[in-house]
Amino acid sequence: MLPIVGTDGGKTRQTPHSYALRLSTAVDSETKTPLAVVGTLVNFTIWFVCTLAVAYEVLVLLLPWAMGWKATVNVTLARTLFWFFGHALVYF
Repeated sequence: MLPIVGTDGGKTRQTPHSYALRLSTAVDSETKTPLAVVGTLVNFTIWFVCTLAVAYEVLVLLLPWAMGWKATVNVTLARTLFWFFGHALVYF
């Protein structure tokens, strides 16, 4: 399942982390969420999404090719997926 960016008629999809964040602020509405907690949640989300791309590349593109089940690899797609993962690797 990939996250959908954009609007969906005003209804937002809640992830478990956003639910936990909302629940923690609902207990004491005057307490602000620490910046370190927000940074940790954002960092986890970025790594999770970027890892999906490299997992797809390895499991669907490279492994079948290495085992001889496929004759070719879509090089453009493989490079794009690795680039998507590589940015998180370099910057985070």
